[in-house]
Amino acid sequence: MFLFRELHLEDFAFNGQILEIIESALGKNYLTKEELLEDWLRSTDSQLLGVFSETRIIGIRGHYLLKEGQKRQNFEQRLSKLAHITLPQNLGFLAFSAVHPDFRGKGIGKHLLRMGMQWLFQQGCSCLAAVAWISNETPNSEILFQAAGFRMIAELPEWWREESMQRESQCPKCGMPPCKCNGRLYVKDNVT
Repeated sequence: MFLFRELHLEDFAFNGQILEIIESALGKNYLTKEELLEDWLRSTDSQLLGVFSETRIIGIRGHYLLKEGQKRQNFEQRLSKLAHITLPQNLGFLAFSAVHPDFRGKGIGKHLLRMGMQWLFQQGCSCLAAVAWISNETPNSEILFQAAGFRMIAELPEWWREESMQRESQCPKCGMPPCKCNGRLYVKDNVT
């Protein structure tokens, strides 16, 4: 039995487990302890979900509002280099999801996605966006997005290249930067 819930500041004690799961799925230096605290646990425009098996975190999902501000400008600037897309004003972004390898294939990612979508729509988002990592070597988020009614609107060649070099993050597929993995942009409108 798994417990799914929003993580809060008092959950920072689990930061080692959280970062270990993220690193195993998304690579070393994808997220720092400081970012986990400031951008996720203290932020009011983002939500971090955790999945527990007994007292251990086994899954994580992060998503945030892209209605205005620096995050939105950064996303639009990065996207404009690869695709010509106009995004709606009230946009929610499903930033990342990671499940411990021992617990994959049990519906955890699917449930985390549904919870993230629900929170973003409750915050007034009219549209959600997510970037699927295109790799045959890892669990494929495209399947989850498609099953949840998302549609692919753009190919994003080497989507994580610049970010991997700035952060010195090590992609699970490419290793040392630059990351040469492609992404695909998926969107879903809030249809009620």
